[in-house]
Amino acid sequence: MIKIIYIHPSQLSERWIKYYCLEEMKMDFDLEYWDCSKISSPSFQSNVLIRKDYLHIIKSKEDFEDNLKRIPKDSLLVIDLHRTYGNLKLYKVIRKYFRNRILINFFSNTQRAHNNKYIAKINESTIGDFYTYFMVKRMFSCFTMSSKVGEKYRINHPDYEEYLACRESEPIISSPYIVYVDNYFPLHPEIGKRNPSFKAKESAIDFYKSLNSYFHDLEKKFSCSVVIAAHPSSNYAFNPFDGRKIIYNQTCRLIKDCLKACMHTSNSISYVILYDKPVVLLSNSIFQQASNEYKRLKGVSDLMNVDIVDTDKACNYKAFRTIDKAYADKYKDAYLIANNGIPNAIRFKQYFEEIYHLL
Repeated sequence: MIKIIYIHPSQLSERWIKYYCLEEMKMDFDLEYWDCSKISSPSFQSNVLIRKDYLHIIKSKEDFEDNLKRIPKDSLLVIDLHRTYGNLKLYKVIRKYFRNRILINFFSNTQRAHNNKYIAKINESTIGDFYTYFMVKRMFSCFTMSSKVGEKYRINHPDYEEYLACRESEPIISSPYIVYVDNYFPLHPEIGKRNPSFKAKESAIDFYKSLNSYFHDLEKKFSCSVVIAAHPSSNYAFNPFDGRKIIYNQTCRLIKDCLKACMHTSNSISYVILYDKPVVLLSNSIFQQASNEYKRLKGVSDLMNVDIVDTDKACNYKAFRTIDKAYADKYKDAYLIANNGIPNAIRFKQYFEEIYHLL
């Protein structure tokens, strides 16, 4: 049986189980999911842990190397460690034992809202990160799976698969609501890495104050509630949204039945397009201090012709609009729907077997 190792910077979550189709893959492959969060993202630990028989929690760099020595030399490595300077030592350890890697790019539809991924990389990276990015390209032969049109190993975007799964589902909330798609700004660790001068913790109170004021205006104007579709990596010790309902792992269903949607930069723009929902992008003075996040927001706004609303100012109720149908159709074909919609579980099995026999 082919052995597949998923080397990941995050703890195992429902999100990654779905994205990688792990429950389906374990029926045909001997697989392991290596949670490398303790060495790759030590400050970003969730209180909710999922236990699976294929889960391996990597405790240290020494443990990481010991596990690389343990596994068969013909194992397939799906490596999703960020190609940043902080992970370069891990990549060098992998290179001692393996020369091939598989990259499954689930986020090709939001390549930092730039037409050129290298420009995006320059905008958001340190010199060390940029060096690592190209070093990793040189160190390994890479097989890339992606939802982007033209990719040899093309898959559906996981948002499209989720869309198919929940199209006929019952509404989670029976009353009318507007959904806010949370991206864990300003507390997400990756935001701090992309914007090193941004003081996230010091800015949080003012950011949420502005956001909640805007939500209050929306609720009053449209006679509905604002519901929070929580970012899957968020960990709120208290509710910063003035007590509004926070719902995890249901973003697709929440967008499906909402009146309108609002967000910052989020991969979930795919659901907005698939369900043809009116949307606005949100910013304020705090968000703009994270200059690279604001550049990404401007990029999304320009590409999709979606208005940016400043939550510090008077509420612009007319800013909500659906994304142009011609652009939406082009976006679906280019980034979301591959291979006539054949499920990823089937495509992954086919691609892994093909790659294994090529090596």
